[in-house]
Amino acid sequence: MHKFFEKIDVFNNIQFIEKYHRYTIGGVPTVSVTKVTGSVKAPFNAVTASQYSVKKYNSEHGTNITPEELQAIWGAKNIVAAEKGTAVHKFLECALSNKFEFYPAEHISKVFGDTLVNDVFLPLNVKELYGTMTMRDFFQMEAIQREFGTDADPIKKSYDKIVNHVKEFLSEMRGRMFPIKSEVVIGSPKYLVCGMVDQIFYNIKTGQFEIWDWKTNSEFDIDDDECKYLLSEPLGHIKATKLNEYSLQLACYKKMFQEMTGIQLGQSRICWFSELEPKYRVFPCKPFEAEAEILLTKFGGRTL
Repeated sequence: MHKFFEKIDVFNNIQFIEKYHRYTIGGVPTVSVTKVTGSVKAPFNAVTASQYSVKKYNSEHGTNITPEELQAIWGAKNIVAAEKGTAVHKFLECALSNKFEFYPAEHISKVFGDTLVNDVFLPLNVKELYGTMTMRDFFQMEAIQREFGTDADPIKKSYDKIVNHVKEFLSEMRGRMFPIKSEVVIGSPKYLVCGMVDQIFYNIKTGQFEIWDWKTNSEFDIDDDECKYLLSEPLGHIKATKLNEYSLQLACYKKMFQEMTGIQLGQSRICWFSELEPKYRVFPCKPFEAEAEILLTKFGGRTL
């Protein structure tokens, strides 16, 4: 086991700058894995999309909101999802080390309080429309309150449900998956691409190390047959489902990790925790090794 830690020392020259979510290798800027895999996703123009979607939204909800208010709703959902995901990831990281993590009430209160919309990680179109508002006032907009209610904390209820799923997951994994390391920053100077692996487990049954990723999306589509959309070229043969998207992400992690360390990894897995589901779900990643090579070579920092 100690050889594993000697070999992953190869990543010690990588620095992650959390404030800007940027990575460097030996001081050289790199591209993130999420940006690499995002290069084959269809671009989303919120301004244009809201013009087309607002009529359907009003019809389904019995409302009369404007396209700008719909953009505000989408922006609110983005920040709630991001903060929820961060809080759950932190709980998981601590729990895997037998530490207890309290709900980050103070941080959440700050984010959804007097913080300006301009200072929160939100889409540019939302900042252009509502940037000078505080987050408190932003979430008191009638259109947004219709989505999240009037509670000052739009995350806590969802968080509590997900944490129960997390506890069940940890209980059922005990004796099967041994936690090795959380939040592992990896990267490759060959591609100038970096990323952060949520968890490395040792699979006691197979005797292999595995990369796992935590997802807290409200929805998670997996069925290729039900998906109407394809990814962009050069991966136009792959359906644009969440399972495929995240499988590509973990395939990139796996390829870089194996090339850099010489450690052969087992099956990569995605664990989905949703407050809308009765239980967590684990999905084996699809075998996208060849596609990972294409993405890293075509969209990595070496090509810029």
